[in-house]
Amino acid sequence: MEQNCKKQLYSDVARIKRFMIFRKDQYGINLVQEYNSFGIKLKAIPFKTHGLRGMAAIAEAPDPDVILLNTKRSPLEQNFDCGHETMHLGLHRHTGQKTFNCYDEVTAKQNPFLEWQANEGSAEFFVPHRIFIPMLHEVLGLHPTFQTVQEFIRLASNTFMVPRQVIRYRLENLKYEILQFYIGIDVYDLELLSKAQQERKGLYIRSLNSLSYGEQLDMCEYIQQLGGMLCEI
Repeated sequence: MEQNCKKQLYSDVARIKRFMIFRKDQYGINLVQEYNSFGIKLKAIPFKTHGLRGMAAIAEAPDPDVILLNTKRSPLEQNFDCGHETMHLGLHRHTGQKTFNCYDEVTAKQNPFLEWQANEGSAEFFVPHRIFIPMLHEVLGLHPTFQTVQEFIRLASNTFMVPRQVIRYRLENLKYEILQFYIGIDVYDLELLSKAQQERKGLYIRSLNSLSYGEQLDMCEYIQQLGGMLCEI
């Protein structure tokens, strides 16, 4: 049986948050400000390398692990980058890799799966799906439009203290789970599947990011159109 890597990742993120004395569904976290308490050396400097967002280094005890952030990025971007590097430190010690240099785009020298875990893990850390999805449903209702989705992105960015691009990332990577919630599945019973796992099951779901200017999506009609697929949920 295929391992559910997204479900396991979210479980690992909850474990990391508990270790850091956060509740698993806590949000609005300014991680950069909190880092003095975690025994990890955090420093922000102006990187010269183009596209370099953050760096993490796993140290040998008793030396502390190190996270470096780029002061050329906004405070919200640095907050998310800090979460990304935290995921590397918390999840990837077993890989034998001691340093992680993280860029705007995954490079040939990086492991795409480890970078997916760090990105998706940071997104779940700051924007817990069990809080985000019901909030989306309440704000957007059954007839989301391009305009209301953009307003929701701005609201969620402020609420969860992450860049707007992270909210767009959540809309894309949680589209299957969002659809489940819309058909009445409890947020604690959602099936968590990565994009690759969804595609292997033949699940191709439209993201709310894809709405064009002036377009309105009737969620009830859309769900009916996907009726055959929904029978498999």
